Amino acid sequence: MNRKLIAAIVVIIAVCIGIYFWTEWEKARFDASLPKPPAEEEQVADDVTEDTAGGHWHGDEWHAEPHPAPKPAKPPRPFEVFVTAE
Repeated sequence: MNRKLIAAIVVIIAVCIGIYFWTEWEKARFDASLPKPPAEEEQVADDVTEDTAGGHWHGDEWHAEPHPAPKPAKPPRPFEVFVTAE
């Protein structure tokens, strides 16, 4: 029984190794069959202006017009934090 078990384990390991190398070979063949990527061209926009009414793009992000600066928070009155509602 031990010899049959060892033989089965060796066969299973050999099959797994064979499948691994076959998939690597197929992957290399597939990569070689792909066409070459086209050369990158610089994109030029003809309608670029200094000021855009609604906002503008920066990469993948849309930026709206500048917002007014936030108003500073009022400082708490002295001892206001100690007053509790009754």
